[in-house]
Amino acid sequence: MSDGFWSGIFGGVFGPAISRYVARWFGKYRYWKIFVAAMFVVCGISFIAAWLKFGLQDGLVLLAHMLTFPGILIPVGMALVFVMCVFLGSRSRT
Repeated sequence: MSDGFWSGIFGGVFGPAISRYVARWFGKYRYWKIFVAAMFVVCGISFIAAWLKFGLQDGLVLLAHMLTFPGILIPVGMALVFVMCVFLGSRSRT
Protein backbone atom coordinates (compact mmCIF):
# COMPACT_ATOMS: atom_id res chain seq x y z
CA MET A 1 0.00 0.00 0.00
CA SER A 2 2.82 2.39 0.74
CA ASP A 3 4.32 1.74 -2.71
CA GLY A 4 1.47 3.58 -4.37
CA PHE A 5 1.85 6.44 -1.93
CA TRP A 6 5.57 6.91 -2.62
CA SER A 7 5.05 6.45 -6.34
CA GLY A 8 2.46 9.22 -6.30
CA ILE A 9 4.66 11.54 -4.24
CA PHE A 10 7.76 11.10 -6.39
CA GLY A 11 5.79 11.11 -9.63
CA GLY A 12 3.98 14.28 -8.65
CA VAL A 13 7.14 16.07 -7.54
CA PHE A 14 9.60 14.97 -10.19
CA GLY A 15 7.31 13.97 -13.06
CA PRO A 16 6.43 17.43 -14.41
CA ALA A 17 9.99 18.72 -14.15
CA ILE A 18 11.45 15.67 -15.84
CA SER A 19 8.88 15.58 -18.59
CA ARG A 20 9.19 19.30 -19.22
CA TYR A 21 12.96 19.70 -19.37
CA VAL A 22 14.21 16.26 -20.39
CA ALA A 23 11.59 15.74 -23.06
CA ARG A 24 12.22 19.23 -24.42
CA TRP A 25 15.94 18.51 -24.66
CA PHE A 26 15.49 15.04 -26.17
CA GLY A 27 12.70 16.30 -28.44
CA LYS A 28 15.33 17.95 -30.64
CA TYR A 29 16.57 14.57 -31.84
CA ARG A 30 15.02 11.93 -34.07
CA TYR A 31 13.39 9.03 -32.27
CA TRP A 32 15.60 6.38 -33.87
CA LYS A 33 18.71 8.20 -32.60
CA ILE A 34 17.28 8.27 -29.08
CA PHE A 35 16.44 4.57 -29.40
CA VAL A 36 19.94 3.58 -30.52
CA ALA A 37 21.60 5.74 -27.85
CA ALA A 38 19.36 4.30 -25.13
CA MET A 39 20.17 0.75 -26.25
CA PHE A 40 23.90 1.46 -26.09
CA VAL A 41 23.51 3.05 -22.66
CA VAL A 42 21.57 0.08 -21.27
CA CYS A 43 24.09 -2.40 -22.66
CA GLY A 44 27.01 -0.29 -21.44
CA ILE A 45 25.65 0.13 -17.94
CA SER A 46 24.93 -3.60 -17.72
CA PHE A 47 28.48 -4.40 -18.84
CA ILE A 48 30.06 -1.93 -16.42
CA ALA A 49 27.95 -3.19 -13.52
CA ALA A 50 28.90 -6.81 -14.24
CA TRP A 51 32.54 -5.83 -14.71
CA LEU A 52 32.72 -4.00 -11.39
CA LYS A 53 30.85 -6.68 -9.47
CA PHE A 54 32.14 -9.93 -11.00
CA GLY A 55 35.17 -9.06 -13.10
CA LEU A 56 36.04 -8.39 -16.71
CA GLN A 57 35.54 -11.94 -17.96
CA ASP A 58 32.00 -12.20 -16.56
CA GLY A 59 31.23 -8.74 -17.92
CA LEU A 60 32.23 -9.89 -21.39
CA VAL A 61 30.14 -13.04 -20.98
CA LEU A 62 27.12 -10.88 -20.07
CA LEU A 63 27.77 -8.69 -23.10
CA ALA A 64 27.93 -11.79 -25.32
CA HIS A 65 24.63 -13.04 -23.89
CA MET A 66 23.03 -9.65 -24.57
CA LEU A 67 23.85 -10.05 -28.26
CA THR A 68 21.66 -13.15 -28.61
CA PHE A 69 18.00 -12.84 -29.57
CA PRO A 70 16.47 -13.31 -26.10
CA GLY A 71 19.18 -11.17 -24.53
CA ILE A 72 18.65 -8.18 -26.81
CA LEU A 73 14.95 -7.95 -25.96
CA ILE A 74 15.66 -6.29 -22.58
CA PRO A 75 17.67 -3.34 -23.99
CA VAL A 76 15.19 -3.02 -26.87
CA GLY A 77 12.25 -2.91 -24.48
CA MET A 78 13.91 -0.38 -22.18
CA ALA A 79 14.88 1.81 -25.14
CA LEU A 80 11.33 1.67 -26.51
CA VAL A 81 9.93 2.72 -23.14
CA PHE A 82 12.37 5.63 -23.05
CA VAL A 83 11.45 6.72 -26.58
CA MET A 84 7.75 6.48 -25.69
CA CYS A 85 8.32 8.69 -22.63
CA VAL A 86 10.18 11.24 -24.75
CA PHE A 87 7.42 11.17 -27.36
CA LEU A 88 4.66 11.67 -24.81
CA GLY A 89 6.62 14.37 -23.00
CA SER A 90 7.40 16.28 -26.17
CA ARG A 91 3.74 16.18 -27.26
CA SER A 92 2.46 17.52 -23.95
CA ARG A 93 4.33 20.82 -24.15
CA THR A 94 2.30 23.97 -23.79
